[in-house]
Amino acid sequence: MGDRYARINHGYKGIETCSSLHVKPSACVAGSDDAQAAAAAWNVVARMLCLVCNPLAGSYSDREGRRSIVILCLAMACVPTVCLGLIITVNLHPVFYYASSCLLLAIELLGLSFAVMSDVMPVEFRTASYGLLSAGLVGGFSFAPTLVVILPSQASVVATSLSLTLIGLLLSITWLPETREIREVTPEGENQNLTSSLFNPLQALSVLNETRVIRLIALASFLSSLVFAADATLLVYYLEEHLGVNAKQLATMFIVLAVSGIAVQGGMLQWLINRMGDHKVLLYSFICGAVHNGIYGAARRQWPIYAAFILSQFTKLNTPILSSLASRHSSEHGRIQGALFALKALASALGPVVLQAVYHCTKTIFPGTLFLCASLLS
Repeated sequence: MGDRYARINHGYKGIETCSSLHVKPSACVAGSDDAQAAAAAWNVVARMLCLVCNPLAGSYSDREGRRSIVILCLAMACVPTVCLGLIITVNLHPVFYYASSCLLLAIELLGLSFAVMSDVMPVEFRTASYGLLSAGLVGGFSFAPTLVVILPSQASVVATSLSLTLIGLLLSITWLPETREIREVTPEGENQNLTSSLFNPLQALSVLNETRVIRLIALASFLSSLVFAADATLLVYYLEEHLGVNAKQLATMFIVLAVSGIAVQGGMLQWLINRMGDHKVLLYSFICGAVHNGIYGAARRQWPIYAAFILSQFTKLNTPILSSLASRHSSEHGRIQGALFALKALASALGPVVLQAVYHCTKTIFPGTLFLCASLLS
């Protein structure tokens, strides 16, 4: 994206892409700044769309079934990849990629998947099933950057990504059953609620205010997502600037993140729940959140970051546990998961902005203050 903005906005005419240059001209640097600013701005738009659309999609799936929404999400996932391919091949403007990505993020597929699992899994295995889904997400996110190293060109990376998404879409169309009993007649009141929610996001989120337990779950989800969004957005820049982490070391850290994430969320979660129960595991996950962010802020060498990355995956256990607890306190699995992930989207938009402001105010005094603040929020 930086290369494309350098050519559109700053007149870069080089044959080689900006990313392949060791010494980047001013046009490439300015293009990279434009790409980061565009990504940040469109991220806010995407999160606001999620705040409005995700609870609506969840409520719709409770009434009309989940299969069609899952298929729609996977079909929409193909569009940004196609746009990225067109950017590489025919110089399409990046705005089409960012706009299509916003539409994709308007409905959180993971939350919808949690609702599907709630329909078919017994309560005692629900948290573990959520953990397996989360482990798959962590593994895919962490190993995806290796495609750039393994495959010979950007076009082949895009083609591989599109092929994998199309396989998922085809499997969903062919094999995914409907897990929700579809109502033949929709009550008139529910239609009115759906219409009012479109114009009033607070109405769509009102399910999170039904009981004291759900309010506590919502607050915990919000704070956890706020901190993790800030970590995901700011940590890499912090490590490069203050700890001298290079691209190879960063790739190694992400491999550690992937392996530990799959092991903890996919393998250990059910064992931990059997030994300690949901509530104790949830408590320890928040303690791990405070510790691993404290390590980020206090570390002056690289090796503690590896330990913090492993601990962060124990922190992430709070996502499946909180979603499972919410599903137990509501019969509308789609609506409650949609509202929770909409709230997470709001937190993801606010987190980097709030903690980046903390960083700018304190970086000359103690640059790790933002992570110490994140530790307190955890």
